[in-house]
Amino acid sequence: MLRHKGVIDAVAYPKDEKAVFEAAKMFLQVEGFLVAPESVYAVRAAIDEALNAKKKNEEKVVAFNISGMGYLDFKGYREALTDLA
Repeated sequence: MLRHKGVIDAVAYPKDEKAVFEAAKMFLQVEGFLVAPESVYAVRAAIDEALNAKKKNEEKVVAFNISGMGYLDFKGYREALTDLA
């Protein structure tokens, strides 16, 4: 309904997910919280929105939802994050 009303918009990221997992790594380094892989898409979108607002010199509040942490998927997650180094 929010998308239909024009309040929010959908975003798609490349299949390789590199940009998404780069956001996970950045969020972990800055905030100290490992976000669940599903929630990293929201983190990436929030970062992109903030960077876009900065580029346009707009003051903007960016809210996003994190629904879990990545410690349950730590082994696979570590492999994905290590590949970014």
